[in-house]
Amino acid sequence: MLLILLFGVTFLSAHPDAELGSHDFVNNQSFIPHQWQTPLMPLLKDVNHWDLAEFYQYAGELSEKEKHCLIQKDKWKTCFDSTIFVEKKITDLPQNKVSQWIKKFSSFRPFRRMAQAAILEKDFNCEENVTKAYGLALSLEKDFPESESQAWARALLHKVIQCERFPYRVEAAIRLGLLYLLNGQANLAIGMWEQAKEMTNVRYVHERVTYLIKMAQRGPNGNGENSRNSLTSGDYEGIFPISPYGFLLGSGVDQIERLSSKGPSWSLQIEGSQQSTRHLVRQLLFLALNQRVDQVRWIGEQLDINFFLRTESPEFLVNLAFVFSKIGYDLAAFRILHAFLSQHPNLFSPDLLPLLFPIRFWDLIVEASADDLDPILVKALIRQESAFVVNAKSRVRAMGLMQVMPGMARVFGVRNIKDLLQPPINLRVGTQYFRQLLQRFGSVDYALAGYNAGPKKVEEWLKRYPTSNKELFIELIPYRETREYVRFVRRNEQIYRYL
Repeated sequence: MLLILLFGVTFLSAHPDAELGSHDFVNNQSFIPHQWQTPLMPLLKDVNHWDLAEFYQYAGELSEKEKHCLIQKDKWKTCFDSTIFVEKKITDLPQNKVSQWIKKFSSFRPFRRMAQAAILEKDFNCEENVTKAYGLALSLEKDFPESESQAWARALLHKVIQCERFPYRVEAAIRLGLLYLLNGQANLAIGMWEQAKEMTNVRYVHERVTYLIKMAQRGPNGNGENSRNSLTSGDYEGIFPISPYGFLLGSGVDQIERLSSKGPSWSLQIEGSQQSTRHLVRQLLFLALNQRVDQVRWIGEQLDINFFLRTESPEFLVNLAFVFSKIGYDLAAFRILHAFLSQHPNLFSPDLLPLLFPIRFWDLIVEASADDLDPILVKALIRQESAFVVNAKSRVRAMGLMQVMPGMARVFGVRNIKDLLQPPINLRVGTQYFRQLLQRFGSVDYALAGYNAGPKKVEEWLKRYPTSNKELFIELIPYRETREYVRFVRRNEQIYRYL
């Protein structure tokens, strides 16, 4: 599933036939006339209540020729310069080779895996078998908590991190530290994570490793609830304000509060600087006003964000995200702002939070949550599952706002699978299933992991990684998508509470 690293969304694609967003974005009843001759462009926060017709009026209408081009069924894509769209390429990623080795070694019996580990450890060579060794180290975890398998996994990971050109060297170092901590060797874990910090300049990795070190320093049973205010003032530098690990360290809301008076104020900037982007905002507004939902979504999915980062101002990028959010297609806004803030973290402003964490379907969420679920948590989950796209569909056939699987829907009485694209039905089924997971595991984090990967997997991992440290267990989850899913949902929850 698609996962955006910074802002995170886990569904893959959306069905083209249903409406965007959660509101009637054409017939919005909050239309309030404005004076258009104002010499100063208003701040975005001051025009947040404008509807699309008002935006289109402000932006200026397209020519009749441009309008005619956009409404042609088979030729509308020719209305845009192809340079603004991404060219799809299939590459042979190193991760594919690691996955192949994991799959192969997972089919072995435990004694055969350990025999292979002994051979590889003895004949290890960075140029010849580092990928194979990394795959075997990860597959040995299937035999945990057996102590000999743990020892061989640590031995192979120790070899792997010596290979400076291996693309997953940092991940191997972090994993080795986690296995040390699982074995009660906190000092070795902290030392390994300090090494991992020196291996990369990637901000997200530094944030995660900083959190892991703090977790290890709290002792073997330390959990995240005690992590607030564990950063010193110097530690705040380099922690992104809305990072999941920043929130775990207690810095998230604090930094947002500090930035409230410092962040830039964003003004309207409708026109792009390039010929290919000059009328893009007008074109999007025209398509949305004419219910060309599938076209708006296609544009949002295909935009080459790197092209915009190279050629357009931060002001225009924020405006483009703002327009997608007003249209109701939040995923495109997330994509734009993720790329923009990754390059310009110093331009983060709390004014951007409503674009990154929109409030949709609130009344329906409250109704489905009833008295026994926290509606803010449910909203945080939906943002991660579907980005509030009503008709989102994943490659594994999960559907709708809460990405409900057809088989699960039948368990809760839904016979027509297309009904899952109706928000009230989808929310009813999704919240019922989440209730079951909460009752089954007695932990929000474990229930979230079960919602993403399935409850059987969580039970398997609980046996594999026996620990009373819930935070360590979450970090040990072998599926990166599931681990980050839990972190992002809990981050979303805290930001929604702040908003």
